[in-house]
Amino acid sequence: GVAAVIGAVIWWQVTPLAAYTRTSDNATMDEAQLAKQFGTDGWFLVVGSAAGLISGLVLVLLRRRNPILMVLLVTVGGAFATAVMLQLGLLLGPSDPSSVLAHTPVGDKVPLQLKPDAHGVWFAWSISALFGAILALWISEAREDSSRRHPALPGYGPGEQVFLNRP
Repeated sequence: GVAAVIGAVIWWQVTPLAAYTRTSDNATMDEAQLAKQFGTDGWFLVVGSAAGLISGLVLVLLRRRNPILMVLLVTVGGAFATAVMLQLGLLLGPSDPSSVLAHTPVGDKVPLQLKPDAHGVWFAWSISALFGAILALWISEAREDSSRRHPALPGYGPGEQVFLNRP
C-alpha cells in the first residue's frame, strides 16, 4: 500500500501531461501535445516496473518461510498496488477535460487526466514483482548452495582437538 502511494506521487510529479487548446467551437491538440500523451503510459510503466521489482525482491528476501506463497502474494499485491496507483493518479491529476472545456476561454489549455491509455501497462507492477521474487529466490538459493559447498575445515569445529605434527 505505501509503495503504491509513493509510486503514484512519483508518477504524478514526473509525468508531463498533454493538453487540449480550446478553440471557438472545439478543442485541438498539436503534435507536441500528442507526443506527451505517450509520457503518461511510459512513466506509469517505469515507476510500476521499478517499484514492482524492488517490492518483489525485498519482500521475498525478508519472508523466506514459504517462497511459493510469497511469489503469489507479491504478484497479487502488484495488482492491488496498480489499482491504488491508478486511483491516486486520477485524484492527484487534473479533472476530466470534457467537463472543463465547456467553461474554458478560447486559447487556454486544458490538461488530460493522469491515467494510462495503454491498458497493458497495468500489468507492469505484478510482472516485475514476479521477476523480483524469482530473483530473490535465486539469490537465496545461491547463498545456501555456497554455504553447503564450503564447509568449515574438518578438525576445526567446536569441541574438536587439533593435533599438529611438529618435527
